Amino acid sequence: MYKIKSWLPSQRPNGAAFFIVLTDKFRKAVEKSNLTQENMDALIRNLGNSILSGHGQSEVEKDLLLCHLRVKWGEYGPEHISVPGNACGLDIDTHFVGALPGEVALMPHNVDTIRQASMLLSIFIYIAEVLETVDE
Repeated sequence: MYKIKSWLPSQRPNGAAFFIVLTDKFRKAVEKSNLTQENMDALIRNLGNSILSGHGQSEVEKDLLLCHLRVKWGEYGPEHISVPGNACGLDIDTHFVGALPGEVALMPHNVDTIRQASMLLSIFIYIAEVLETVDE
């Protein structure tokens, strides 16, 4: 369904970057899941402060969570995930180098710290675990 690639963190700027390859099986699970943008917003409202505090960030008022953590839902599921930082996130790339047929990737943007990378991975893995329960 997915592959996490290039995970070799360092303490240098942009040293925590990685990317996630999403296969056609992942896209099909998204389609069958009936998950929506509203579900993703609810996920952030319900788990957002746990994600923030678990990574040493201050909790925020529930109304402000969607300003700190975001998931944009689309055909490939989480097509954008962002966490606190300087425009820090993962964005969908449908033509990345080394792509096999049917693959897309969530590519990093300004992932400067291991904390940011871990928050991105935490959100993605939660979603992936839900999608893994979808029957084929």
